Amino acid sequence: MPGYHEHNSVDIIIVNHNDSRYIRRCFNRIRELDFPPDLMNIYWLDNASSDSSVEMVREIQSDYPIPITILQAKRNLGFPEANNRAIREGTSEFIFLLNQDTEVHPDCLKNLVETMNEDASIGIAEARQVPDSHPKYYDEESRQTSWCCCGGSLVRRTAFVQVGEFEGHFFYYCDDVDLGWKLWLAGWKCVFVKEASYVHYSYTHVGIEKRPRAFYFTLRNGILMRYAYCGPWSTLKYVGRLFHLLIAADESALQKKIILRALFSHVPHIPHFLRRWSAIRNLKTPAWIQFRGLYEFGPLPGDISDNLRTTRYRDRPGEGVSERCTNKD
Repeated sequence: MPGYHEHNSVDIIIVNHNDSRYIRRCFNRIRELDFPPDLMNIYWLDNASSDSSVEMVREIQSDYPIPITILQAKRNLGFPEANNRAIREGTSEFIFLLNQDTEVHPDCLKNLVETMNEDASIGIAEARQVPDSHPKYYDEESRQTSWCCCGGSLVRRTAFVQVGEFEGHFFYYCDDVDLGWKLWLAGWKCVFVKEASYVHYSYTHVGIEKRPRAFYFTLRNGILMRYAYCGPWSTLKYVGRLFHLLIAADESALQKKIILRALFSHVPHIPHFLRRWSAIRNLKTPAWIQFRGLYEFGPLPGDISDNLRTTRYRDRPGEGVSERCTNKD
């Protein structure tokens, strides 16, 4: 492929936990990527699954055109730390973070690598999810965005290592938002590449009742992110708003139960995130670092530029008002 060299080698990182139903489809599509096989390595980490996932990947590994390294965790490390462990095994300059419940389109990786090669200050480039991407915005001209969903994103290894990898305290959810914001603070860019795309099967924006675990971790980790980026007093104001929801008549019993759990379970992690805030409190906060409403992240149109467009095919109403942190508290 013209213009590609050893510095464009890619480590494909896949984390699995009892998800054997997606394995063959995922690997079949990686095999069809329009990218030199000799520039790719796959690091597949199993997060202590109890199904037949490991045996299935071993079978695929035997005659696969791309080297596959199988890693096995003795316990469920959570998504961020499992990715960190797999990433440390590789050495390629580019890291392709890919969820297993996906099917990449043939030109996805090629488009992401070409985008990275166009601008050395890009730390992470996100591919578009089909049929629907996570609800956030990007600048149509610069392609810059607040953060990149790591279900299918290409990361520059030097940038990833510089900002300290994924936040292991999260276990699940918000780790990609946090990675993007750490990259912005360190002077790297986050971009959305709509020309690169992949099918993401399990992603859909549904109600709390259908995904209570996702809502819990998003809420708990969202509180912790406010400690890290806004400081204690701003976060305590936000926590007060959550306590107010506990007595609100229009909140469901399940939502109140999850809110209460998040309010108590985040407490042991506060010292770690206050130390993070102390390390950045004197830095200028990039405009892309903004909280939106109670549960969303990133600015709204007009906060940064009139060129902001949604990453989704349709806007979702009721996204709230964006809040920009100053780190100063």
